[in-house]
Amino acid sequence: MSDEYYVITWAPPYRQCEMLVIGAEDSTSVTVTIGQSIGSGSVNYGGRNYYRGNVVTETLNKYDTWQLVSTGDLTGSYVKSTKKVAVFSGNKKTKIGSGGSQDHLVEQLTPVDTWGKNFATVPIPKRTVGDYFKFITSEDSTTVTISGGYSSTFTISQKGGMVQKLIPSTAYCKIVADKAIMVTQFVQSQQSSSEPSDPAMLIIPPVEQYGADYTFSTPKYSLGSYENFFMFIVEASEASGLRIDGKAFPTNTVNKAISGTSLVGGYISVSEGTHTVRHTSPIAIFGGFLYGKANLETYGFTTGMRMARVNAVSN
Repeated sequence: MSDEYYVITWAPPYRQCEMLVIGAEDSTSVTVTIGQSIGSGSVNYGGRNYYRGNVVTETLNKYDTWQLVSTGDLTGSYVKSTKKVAVFSGNKKTKIGSGGSQDHLVEQLTPVDTWGKNFATVPIPKRTVGDYFKFITSEDSTTVTISGGYSSTFTISQKGGMVQKLIPSTAYCKIVADKAIMVTQFVQSQQSSSEPSDPAMLIIPPVEQYGADYTFSTPKYSLGSYENFFMFIVEASEASGLRIDGKAFPTNTVNKAISGTSLVGGYISVSEGTHTVRHTSPIAIFGGFLYGKANLETYGFTTGMRMARVNAVSN
């Protein structure tokens, strides 16, 4: 937890965008500056409407929660607190892209002091429609370059600003920014029964926050079973040392070089239950994600990150 965050939500929201702040200590003053992405929309709180650039203030005690909602996009809204807080954001049952399926989106946000400049992405297995990525910055004039299976360079002019890109399902990408950013992936709604899917939201950890091991559990699906995948990014020279539950990855493991880096990305199928992925080398680090799908159902999340204060910048 920390004291500075930027909100990310999907737009158009279909129903509404949401954010939640949780107090960790008594007498914590929290301010939320409504972001420019809300456009002509507003946040109604305490009987008053707040528009872009307006500041909403509340005092939280330990374990208090504070929710703000809007039919406009809350992306780029700035959260600042006098003591450490946790912040979540997402959407109430929304759809993404041209498909019709809808679901709730939520992620616990990473604080600004943990953001990084270097990222890599792995396509979600067995998908063809691509995914949306949102890039948000905490500093003015931030330049971002995407290369690999998809190429784009852009500058985000103001802190709290956001750029969105649709990246193909075939693209293993390298992302480099000249200032720290947050990258979030949005999985599209199901467009065909031959390609099961549903909206999902995943925060992409920077390479600076990769860990040495991850323990995770697959969610349960009430109508059957998910098809589950562990997706990974690792140095090419260290890929053979990855182990799941103490066993080497299958010999048919899918992985591909990420152009412009020494990394490879790939995935393996995983069974229901709890698993641990680590490396045979005590100094090797790698990125990990868990993704699962069923008819009109999807989940996805990073399996962990270090949360080191690699971007200790004060605004």
